[in-house]
Amino acid sequence: MRVSLFLVVLMISVNGFSQTGWKTFPKNGKESQEAPVAKEGILSDTMMATTSVLPVSPTPGILEITVSPEIIEIDELLKEEAKNGSRINGFTILIFSGSGANSKYNAHTRQTEFKTLFPEYVSHLTWKSPNYEVRIGDFRTKIEAEKVMHEIRGDYPSAIVRADKIELPELYEPK
Repeated sequence: MRVSLFLVVLMISVNGFSQTGWKTFPKNGKESQEAPVAKEGILSDTMMATTSVLPVSPTPGILEITVSPEIIEIDELLKEEAKNGSRINGFTILIFSGSGANSKYNAHTRQTEFKTLFPEYVSHLTWKSPNYEVRIGDFRTKIEAEKVMHEIRGDYPSAIVRADKIELPELYEPK
């Protein structure tokens, strides 16, 4: 009987302290930024004197964000590329579009198969949510794309020409 009474009293006292002193605990090994709550009977004077927690008074309405220089540099490069327009309007031939469990594998397989059959044409594998797509060529005009599509039609009967953003074609100097 004495043991059970002792355990009950011990549990009540531990539970009472754990509920009231939680704000004085350091967060992640650092000192807390909140000042201890001083209510009557909750924190003793010795506990208040031993805590090294300082109150924080943030300026309302001001948010300061620190960004690493590498992120700023990458952001500037992306802005410059978008401004210069490294892609132009053109046409590509879509030979595969699929979604689902094996769509990435199927897209890679289709792209590899195309590269072995027609190594002279560039292929692009892209992911446009939720589909993986394999596109062929960077054609400036629809007529160029139609000519190539008729050439590959035997191996890819479901291929279609579609308007797309393409990479700038290489310029050849006349001889």
